[in-house]
Amino acid sequence: MKSLHYAFADLHYYKKSTLSSIVSGSFFLVFLTALLNMLDINRIWTKELLTLSPDKETIAASLNWNTIYLLIYVIAALLYTAAAGIMAYREIAQRKAVIQKWRLLGFSDFYIIKQSLLETILVLISVLLISSMFLLVFQNSYESLLLKIHSLVGTTDFRLSIHALQDVDNVPATTSSSIYESVGVFAVNHHSLSLTTIFKRLLQNTVLLTLISSNCALIFTILGTRQSKLFLRK
Repeated sequence: MKSLHYAFADLHYYKKSTLSSIVSGSFFLVFLTALLNMLDINRIWTKELLTLSPDKETIAASLNWNTIYLLIYVIAALLYTAAAGIMAYREIAQRKAVIQKWRLLGFSDFYIIKQSLLETILVLISVLLISSMFLLVFQNSYESLLLKIHSLVGTTDFRLSIHALQDVDNVPATTSSSIYESVGVFAVNHHSLSLTTIFKRLLQNTVLLTLISSNCALIFTILGTRQSKLFLRK
């Protein structure tokens, strides 16, 4: 319990860096979740296109967006890694005097590292709670935005637009309107992105961010404790 109390006190004392970590973490968590949800939508869209029996070029154009979303996802994850590394370095630099004080009081390296990881986990719990509340409160707006982006992506892709129109032209007029509504170029079923799917992706990204942040905190805390040893020896 003392470790938890000290962790909360430390986070409160350095509240500016704590707040910036929570805000940036929440942004990346929601953004990464949105990218994976865009992949979910595109997979549903591709299945709907398959029911219309499009040619291989149309399917390839649709699947190509999966690659684009994954590429953006990897880039965003790397950006978060860089941001987490910079924040961890700055926090350890700010707390260099505290680490030296802890060592003078007889605290072990294990205790210092444990405290750093505990603070990181507490920040990520706050990030998860804020992101979860945001997605719960703005679920409809979130889904509508992703579906709108996906529709715009489809209409700007010349191959998808042309082939979708060709498929519509090849069916009776009585059913063409329903195809226009079902085909992913124009709209995706608004109930296709369930709350379960959203939070499944949210939890997956929480695990990813936890691994990245914990490793960054671990590395820079170890470096900080080694530097404090050298300082004390001098």
